[in-house]
Amino acid sequence: MTSNMHNKDTKRPNILICGSMFHYKTMMECSNWLSQHNIPSLVPENEKAVAELSIKTSLEEKSYLSRKWLKNIKSKSTYGILVVNETKKGLANYIGANTFA
Repeated sequence: MTSNMHNKDTKRPNILICGSMFHYKTMMECSNWLSQHNIPSLVPENEKAVAELSIKTSLEEKSYLSRKWLKNIKSKSTYGILVVNETKKGLANYIGANTFA
């Protein structure tokens, strides 16, 4: 799977944008806003393609993507995270499990 992570300047520290894939569009809007203000950011890969895989393969791929994302969070090139916590399925300010990790 190819990476959808954005970073126009890998030498500068990054802000990582975290949140539910349900709000991927908003995450991308945040990334674009930051980019317009010369603030490098990374967003996770969109997992929509993963949903089309078999259940076993899907779980393995999601696990892989989560581990990969956690490495980005721990990276010395990361100086902060921005959490997109919009309402999801009636839960205001939803924050998913991976955001807490």
